Amino acid sequence: MRRVSLEQLTSDMVLAKSIYDNGKLILPAGKTNLLEYKDRLLGYEIYSLYVEDELSDGIMIPDRVKEETRTKCKTILKKCFTTLVEQGGLENDELDEVVVSIMNDLVVSEDTIMSMYDIGTKDDYTLIHSINSAVYSLIIGKNFGLKESELKDLAKGALLHDIGKVLISSDILLKNGKLTNDEFADMKKHTILGYEALCKFENLSDSVKVISLQHHERLDGSGYPNALKEDDIHLYAKIVAVADVYDALTSERCYRRIMSNYKAYDILKSDAGVKFDMKIFESLLQSIAIYPNGIIVKLSDGTHGIVKRQNPGMRFRPLIRVIDDRDRQNIKLFDLDLSKNMEISIVD
Repeated sequence: MRRVSLEQLTSDMVLAKSIYDNGKLILPAGKTNLLEYKDRLLGYEIYSLYVEDELSDGIMIPDRVKEETRTKCKTILKKCFTTLVEQGGLENDELDEVVVSIMNDLVVSEDTIMSMYDIGTKDDYTLIHSINSAVYSLIIGKNFGLKESELKDLAKGALLHDIGKVLISSDILLKNGKLTNDEFADMKKHTILGYEALCKFENLSDSVKVISLQHHERLDGSGYPNALKEDDIHLYAKIVAVADVYDALTSERCYRRIMSNYKAYDILKSDAGVKFDMKIFESLLQSIAIYPNGIIVKLSDGTHGIVKRQNPGMRFRPLIRVIDDRDRQNIKLFDLDLSKNMEISIVD
């Protein structure tokens, strides 16, 4: 299995991971003739897919959250958002069920180096992002040594951290292109709107609610809505801030194509200790795949290949299935373990 852009689709590729829109299946795994669906996928603002083909045969892409868990989570989370807007209520028991499901998946796959592999439409983005942020936050929290009850509150707050966005105009939320100053000012209100909405529910802890208010605050006071600094920011909000930014950078957006995990890591690294808590950043780094399985990379010797397997402890030097096509008449496929060959490195 590997991830390819729509421009890289060929007739022999088979869809490896199902595509959903608002919980509705639009392309099931196993679908062939993917070139026929290219325009339809572009209409949903989907620009890449996970596929199976001869080049990627046998490459496994583990996800720490099962597809059925993700589907259930999106259904319940969407229901929560809709209930909040239409009735002013919140399905707290179902949220607890979501949190338990995610935590159970993480326990089963705790040795798996983490990367998120869910691909959805632009309308699914907030749901997918909320789930991914909760997963990243749980991993950070676990590495931090938080207790189970604390992890549950952290996960619930991460799932709800962007709930204020359902109260923002979709014209702003889904706008293609840069927001105007006024539009960005409106967008920033989602922190306060979400917090005020959650404060109505006595069965939510204060630590769950404060995440929605503070997840855009930064250690140096450059964040919003209150320009808080350092210890004035709740620990859970600091954790979700890192998870939120990392997932946003590595996800396809209506206004920006996907960014590589390495580039996202590099951006966060430059701000660690300044805007983001260094220990939290390092806790995330312990568990993420800098070069995830299934992505295509360029190597320093002029060849390219597909990341086949991670090497724990050597996060920047995975095992690569090299595709040496410099001689078009004699294309070679072979495995190269970068942890054992220090002369070659990934350059892009």
